This record gives sequence, structure tokens and C-alpha cells, in this order.
Amino acid sequence: MKKIFFMIFIYIFSSSVFALDKRSIDQDSLLSLKLQKDGIAAGRLGDFELALKNFEQLYKLRQKMYGVNSVRLASPLINIGIQYKNLGNFDKAIESYKKAESLCLNDMGDNNLMLGTVYVNLGNIFRLDGDYNQALEYQKNAYRILKKDSAKYIMNFQDSKYNIGETQLKLGNNKEAIRFTQLNLMTISPQLKPLLYDLIASAYRNEGEYELAELNYLNAINTWIKLYGYYSEGVISEYLAYSSFLMSQKNYEKALLYSTKAKSIVLKFYGEKSTTYAEVQSNFGDYYYLKNSEAGQIDDFRAQRKKYLNEAIQYYQNSIVSLVDSFQIKDPFAEPPLKNVISDIQLVEVFKKKALSMEKLADIYLSEFDYKNSIKYYNASLNSLSNAIDLIHRLQIGFENEDSKFFLSQNQESTFLEAINISYKLYSQTKRFEFIEKAFEFSERSKSSNLLASVKDVKAKEFGGIPDSLMKKENILKGNIASYNSLLFEENHSEKPDSQKVNLYSAKIFKYNEEYNRLIDSFEKLFPQYYALKYENKVVGIKEIQSKISNRQSFLEYFVNEPESKTGKGEIYRFLITKDSVNFSKESVDYSFVNNIQSIHDFLVNPNYLYTKKKDFVEYSVAAYGLYEKLIKPVAKKLNGTSLTIIPHDKLSYIPFDALLTQLPDTSVMNFRNLNYLVRDYAINYSYSATLLYDYFDQKKRSSKSLLVFSPKYDSQESRIDPETAVSYILSPLPGAKDEVKGISKFVSSVSFVDEQAQENTFKEKASEFDILHLAMHTIINDSVPMLSKLVFSKPDQKSTDDGYLNAYEIYNMKLNARLAVLSACETGTGKLQRGEGVMSMARGFIYAGCPSIVMTLWQVEDKSGVKIMEDFYKYLSKGKRKDVALRMAKLNHLNNSDPLTAHPHFWLGYVNIGNPEPLYTSKDVYFVIFLFITLLVVLADWQFRRRRQKRRN
Repeated sequence: MKKIFFMIFIYIFSSSVFALDKRSIDQDSLLSLKLQKDGIAAGRLGDFELALKNFEQLYKLRQKMYGVNSVRLASPLINIGIQYKNLGNFDKAIESYKKAESLCLNDMGDNNLMLGTVYVNLGNIFRLDGDYNQALEYQKNAYRILKKDSAKYIMNFQDSKYNIGETQLKLGNNKEAIRFTQLNLMTISPQLKPLLYDLIASAYRNEGEYELAELNYLNAINTWIKLYGYYSEGVISEYLAYSSFLMSQKNYEKALLYSTKAKSIVLKFYGEKSTTYAEVQSNFGDYYYLKNSEAGQIDDFRAQRKKYLNEAIQYYQNSIVSLVDSFQIKDPFAEPPLKNVISDIQLVEVFKKKALSMEKLADIYLSEFDYKNSIKYYNASLNSLSNAIDLIHRLQIGFENEDSKFFLSQNQESTFLEAINISYKLYSQTKRFEFIEKAFEFSERSKSSNLLASVKDVKAKEFGGIPDSLMKKENILKGNIASYNSLLFEENHSEKPDSQKVNLYSAKIFKYNEEYNRLIDSFEKLFPQYYALKYENKVVGIKEIQSKISNRQSFLEYFVNEPESKTGKGEIYRFLITKDSVNFSKESVDYSFVNNIQSIHDFLVNPNYLYTKKKDFVEYSVAAYGLYEKLIKPVAKKLNGTSLTIIPHDKLSYIPFDALLTQLPDTSVMNFRNLNYLVRDYAINYSYSATLLYDYFDQKKRSSKSLLVFSPKYDSQESRIDPETAVSYILSPLPGAKDEVKGISKFVSSVSFVDEQAQENTFKEKASEFDILHLAMHTIINDSVPMLSKLVFSKPDQKSTDDGYLNAYEIYNMKLNARLAVLSACETGTGKLQRGEGVMSMARGFIYAGCPSIVMTLWQVEDKSGVKIMEDFYKYLSKGKRKDVALRMAKLNHLNNSDPLTAHPHFWLGYVNIGNPEPLYTSKDVYFVIFLFITLLVVLADWQFRRRRQKRRN
């Protein structure tokens, strides 16, 4: 729950900021002193508009006195930012702080300690806006700068320590938040002590230590009262926090008592248009929503449940009214315009609460066969969720920190699930196509949204008129950030990290991030077309997909809600789209579904595949058929043709659907060769999302050169050290790689770099010139920091500036023109599963760099079988086959010619195609048809000529 303690902030910032400016006060005019004094007084009284007016006049006066570039303007700018923050105008606050930052940096750089005050305030803004990772960066840098003279800047320094602890809590690092906060509890200023108690209480609550949580909530309340009395702003927020805790413990009446206490004093400090008043209203809504659940234990209480839910809905609507400045309508069916929102992140949560209450009410009406009211409330619930999702998009695009974007995706995935669920309920009742369209839109907007936003950003830069010089500057800054991130990761993971180096690298990263963000801000202001394209909130629709697939293709997209426990239930939502039909269905699943995914994955990646036991064969067969029953079988008769495009979700991304079995085999005999794999029936292609697949790549582009192949040399007698982790690897030679190079070169004209010639710098120089990239090499996967996963090239000589490792972040900074990248390296399709985003594999980097199609591996494929599969793949590719069809035919060739040992799925199922599946070359069948057509035309022409000549003779 968000808590905004304005009085504490005002006290801290005004007392310290104004103290900082003493050196200039002696030289200021009497008017300057009066404006400052009046601004302080108005801010402490809570008249933020009057305070803003005074500080703006002070800023203009000092401009005249000292010039527009004087560091003496920083103090009024900081205070202008504080007033804007208190008024909820975060954009204006950030603008003021950034101006102050620039003045401080131009004055003395990091040695101007007022910069620490700027960063404390900027960190608070990003925290309030939900961008917690970005907030943490500012808070750490504030701490680093203010520590240089912590006695002089004691209040700001202590505040930065509190902020670090609270942001750790927001990021879910509860134990670290408790440790850090308790460490500072005895030395913190009295004004901050209740905040620390509250922070500790929240962390204990998250950890399930409820007695310790309650003890610290009460400590926080009592400390507030001792400091400021019973009618203070801090007490309001703590009453609300404690009330929320009591409701979680089902102590509803006591919770209501504390919410009522908060309401009785809230309007003394805030108007109805404020985040704090909105929180009060939301707390009352929570009380009635949770009371509804208790009443629901007795069937006779249906009327009581409806009454409670209507009360909850009304309070949530009141909260919405408080959070949208231009909106006054308290009718729960009225939705606000998403303009002049006081807090986007808080409004998202209230929309979700209102939607869930509407859904519960609709469920009750449905159970009473009141279909009219059930549809009415389901629709209202869906509208509220749609607003929440629009705000999530706005937050995600606006966040500057990549980790914050991932954090938001992970935490808001449940919002998309609920929207799909409500859409399904409405579709089940009405059978209206619009609800399938809505559900599919929500599913698409949840899929790899950060990757999609990144690709969209690249396209926006291409078409937004941004000069090459600025694009080059952006790439340099991104490269600097990535390099220092790599150095920082390496130092932090060394046996004895050097604190001086850690601080230096952290400061460099922060500095370059600041420059990068300023550059992107300038893009948005100076190039309106870029801004419009970047913030466009559009995903591909069902009809658009139907217009782009043939009669022999089917499209399947999944959204999975896994069971939360071994006894719980979950759901699979499935969209099947063919050229002329759409099917939207739901399957209920239990924990065996999760076990089946894990079982198949473990079986396929097991390095001891040569020693597979009959028990393993049986478990795989049962699991593979069990998944087929849930994922494919219910719609098998509706599938068109022999090509499937699949958009998986969550853990489904870890398994190839080829491995599913369409029939449960006779398990009395272990025989992998005769199993009914799904690949026997379909060519299967994958994508992170339909929008990425169909909307964001130029399918007509083609480089002048055909195929670029790399096959490095590895020495098993010499270790290679990962520069980031310092882990030593013995990379065994890949004898099959050279055979692979020769084999594929028979079918496609190629330029090959083998052994010592396969250098990282050569790839960087040549890659953009080729239509196909083929990399037969080792990969090092870093699940902790996916951007530090890497492709391993031949060891460079001592003169080289490259280290022989192509990191994922370096691929992101490349611009590729290839239509296909074949990553015939180990595990290029694996990586950390990021909820709401998918698998963080090497393939993502190639997609971001502009490559629309990737063939990658899901595990370490056996050498000889891999060579043959790749050779056959290129053979069929050169004949004009689609990529997925060529890969399927290569796999089936292996299976049909295998013995009982090499028929094991580990040998041949590891390759998958992700992205655009269309052919790269014109089929020879087409040439044959053209030849026949031309021949027919010649015959007809000859016949016509002979006929006319015969007529003339007659």
C-alpha cells in the first residue's frame, strides 16, 4: 500500500535544502528572503499552490541576480519540484529536479553535495510512480554523494537510507529490507522512526510473521502520536496500513475502526482529490469486499453478499474519482478518461479491485439465472480491467529502467489473466465474437510486451526522422552502459570485491543512464512521429491474422494460469485461428499439467540419454500424451492443413510441441522410433507473440550476400574464462561443426569462417551484409543476468580489442539485415523464464537486432545427428520450402532412418523455428509450373497460327 508522508518530506527537504543555500542568502535581496520564508511556511501548512507561487517568484528573481546558469538556482528548483510532487504533478516535478541536477553537475559535478538532495527527490518521484528499480538507482546515488559529508546533510542522508530500505521492500526483497532497516533504526532521526517501524511491519507481513508485523504497526502508530499527536498525516497513513493488515487477518471490525479513524482526520490535510483520500476509500471498499467472502459461506446470505459487494464497488468508485482530477461521476458504471490522473499505479490497483467486485456480483446474478444483470456486471468488470491495462501500457512505456519494466510485467500478469477470464465468461453467455477479439487482444498485450516495445522503439526511430548522428550517439551510450554493467557484475562476483571499483562503476552506469534518458527525452520532444509510433498501443487482431495465413495453416495461442498448489486448479485459455474460423476455449488443469511439462523437459535435456531406462520411456510417453490431451486434442479436428504456428505461454516455452504424442503407445516395449509424435502430422513454428510475427518486420528485405557461417576452434586442453563471472570453462571441440559447414554449403552459396578465422570482430563487421547467419558454436547461458549470456567465438590474438565472447547485449546493439539466423549452438533457445515476458534466450537479441526468423536449440543437440538435420534443413530450404516445413522434413528424415538408439527425441527434437516461417527461395515446383504454363501458351499460339494460316489457304 502506498503511503505518502507529506509533512515528513516537507520537514526534511525544506530544512535541509534551505540550509544548503545559506551561502547565497546573505547576498540576496530582502524580497528573496521573504519569498523563501513564505514558501517554507506555505509548504509546511499544506498550501502547496501558494508555496509553488513563492518559489517560482524566487527562481525568477535569482535568475536576474545571478544569471540563468548559476548553481544558486538549484535550491528554488528543488523546492518547486517538491511542491509539484505534493500536488501530484510528477512530470513537472521531474522537470524541475532535472534542471537543478544540470546546474549542480555544471558547478562541481558529484562534489556539489546538493546533487544528493536532487537525487533523493527524484528517487521519491520514481518510487511513487511505481518505477522502483529506477528509484533505487537514484537513492543509492544520493546515499553515495551525501555520505561525503553526512553530518552536514544529515536529514537528507538519513532519508536516502530509509528510501533504500523501502524500495527493497517494494521490489519484494523483504529480508534485506528488514536487515537494512533494523540496522538504521537506532540512529535514524525521530521524524523517520515511525516510517521505519512501518517498513519493518510490512516486510514481516509479507514473510508471514504476523505477530512481529502487528507489533511494529502498533509501534509506528504510537511513535506518530508521540511526535505529532492524534491528528497528523503520518497517523492517517499508519491507520490505513494497520487496517489493511487486520483485514488480511480477517479481523474486519477492528479494521473498520482504524479506517474510520483515518477518515475522520484525512480531510484536514488533503482534499478529496488526493492519493491519501483515495486510499481511505479503497480501504473501505476492501472491508466490504472481504466481508462478502465471509458472508458467502452461508447460501441464505446471498442478499447480504450482494449488499456488501455493492458497497465495495461504490467505495472503489469514490477512490477512482479521487485519483482522476477531471472526473466527478460516482456512478460505478461510469469510467473516467485516463487524463489528469494523480497516480497511475494506484489507479491500476483500484480499477482491478472494482473489476473483481463487479465479477463477484455478476457470478451471484448468474447463479440466480438473472442473465441480464450478470452480463451487465461482467461488462462493467471488463471495462474497468481494460482501463487498468491501458494504464499498465502507459506505465511500461514511460519507465526508464528495464528491470522496472520486467517487474511491472511480472506483477501485472494477473490483470491480463482476469481480463481474459471475464471475456471468456461473456463469450460463454452471449456467443458474441467481440469477446473473443477482446480476450485475444488482452492475451497479445501480455505477451513479451517489453520485447515488443523495444522492437517498436527501433522501428519508431527508423521512421521517426531521427538523424543518424543521434542514433550513433544512442548506440555509444548503450554500449557504455552495457560495458560498465559487465564490469560491475564481474567485480561484484569476485572473491573480494573492490568497493572503490564498485562505486566507480555504479557512478559511471548512473551517469550514462542519465545521458541516455535525456537523449530519449529529446527524441520524444523533437521528433513527434517517433513519439507517436513508440507510444502506439496496438496489437495484431484476429481478422488481420486470418488475412495473412493460408488455407493450410492454423494458428494456436495459449494463456496458462498454473495451479498455485498441488491440490489447486488452473486453466488454459486457447485461441485457434484458421483462415475461415475462430475457436476460443478453456481447459481446466490440475498440478499434473505442471508435472507433465517438467517431466518432458527433464527427459529431453537429460545428458544421460544414452542410458534411458524403460521407466523413463513410460513417464515420457504418459506426460507427452497428457499434454497433447490438454493442449491439442480438444481442437485437433478443427486444425487446417499441416502447418501450425504456436504462441506458447509461461513454461510451455520450454518444450517443443513436436515432442507431444497423439496416441498413448504400448509401453511394454521401449521403442522411440514408432511413437506418434505431433511432428508427424504438422510443421510447427513458434513466436513470442502474433504482433511480433505479423506486424514488425519487413519480409521483402534481402541482403546481397547469401549465407555467412562461423565455426570456431576450441581447445579442450585450455580453459576459457567468462569475463563477467570469472567462471572457467573447458569447451570441447565440435568436430561435427566443420562437417556441418561443408554440408550446408552444398545447397546455399556461403562465406565461411572456420577455426581461428571465426573471430567475434569479423562477425560484427560482416553480419549485416548477409541474408542468412549460421553460427555453429558453444554458448554460455547466464540466468542471473540474461544480457550477459554469450556466443563463444575462437580465442582472439593478443592484438584484438574483442574478448571472443559476443554478449546478448552486444547483439541488441547490432543492426542485422538477415532474414534468418540459425543458432546451431548449444541451448540458444533456453534461458531464464521471466513471467509476463517469456524465456530470456539468445534468440531475443537477434529479433531485436532486426532478424525476423531464428532456428535455435532447446538443449545440447548430439553432434552427428545435428549435422545431418542441419544439412537436410538447408537442402529443403534451398528447394523453396517454408522454414518450418524444411525443419520438419529434416527431423522426419532422421527419424525414419534412425535405429532404436538414435530415434531418442534428444537426438533430433532440439531444433525449433521461431518467427517468420515463410520460404527464403522460390520453389522449383513453381519454376516447373511456370515452364508448363509457358509451354501451354506456346502450343496454343502455334495452334492459333496454324488455324489462321489454314483459313487463308481455304
